[in-house]
Amino acid sequence: MDQGPYWVLPEDLAELYRDDRECGVSILDSFVEQIRLSLERIHDRLEAGDGKSLARELHRLKGSLLQLGASRTGIRCKEFELAVPSESVEMWRNRLEQIHRECAIVLIEVEKLLNQKV
Repeated sequence: MDQGPYWVLPEDLAELYRDDRECGVSILDSFVEQIRLSLERIHDRLEAGDGKSLARELHRLKGSLLQLGASRTGIRCKEFELAVPSESVEMWRNRLEQIHRECAIVLIEVEKLLNQKV
C-alpha cells in the first residue's frame, strides 16, 4: 500500500477554506463528525457480526475519507469492505483497529488545521 501521507487537503477544499474560512470550517467539521459517527456504526456492526451492514458502513466511511483527502485510509476501507464476506470477525477486528489508528491521525491533522490562527 502507498506509504504517502494520511491526509492531504484537496485543493478545492483548501481554496474554499482560504476564501471563506467559516464555510471551510463548517465543511471540515462535518467531515470530522461523519467520520466519528461512521466509526461508531462500524464498530457496532462488527460486534453484531452483521457483515452486510458493516460493508455498507465501510463504503460510507470510504466516501467521506476520499472526499476529505484521506485517500490512503479510504483505500484501506475499500479493501476491508470487499473482504468482509470472506473473512472472520477476528480479521474484521484487526482491520478495524488499523482503520481506527489511521482515522485518528487524519482527525488530528484536520483539527490542527482548524485550530490554526488566521
